[in-house]
Amino acid sequence: TKSVDSPADADTYSVECSPNDLILLGTDGIFDNLSAREIAAVLSKFNKIEEKNLCEVVNTLVSEAFSASRDSQRMTPFSRNAHVNGVPYFGGKLDDITVVLAMVKEQDSA
Repeated sequence: TKSVDSPADADTYSVECSPNDLILLGTDGIFDNLSAREIAAVLSKFNKIEEKNLCEVVNTLVSEAFSASRDSQRMTPFSRNAHVNGVPYFGGKLDDITVVLAMVKEQDSA
């Protein structure tokens, strides 16, 4: 692309975390197709999220977002925002879907 953005232009955030907190990062492909409530529902399907099943959780999120992106009748965050802006759009938004899910661990004292 011909973007003039540099890494210095990135937004940065700081949040307090505790051990076993989850941090979810993703592209618009997930957040345009799944609401926060839908993401929470996917996460709640897992009895316990641990380091050993993070990949399974991510794959489930990606699968749900991909399914939503292909549903022409679904009311997604993208289509809701389109309606708010006067655009009659229904369904998901086909896009790349990238998800990073990290679990906060205690810092080693060594």
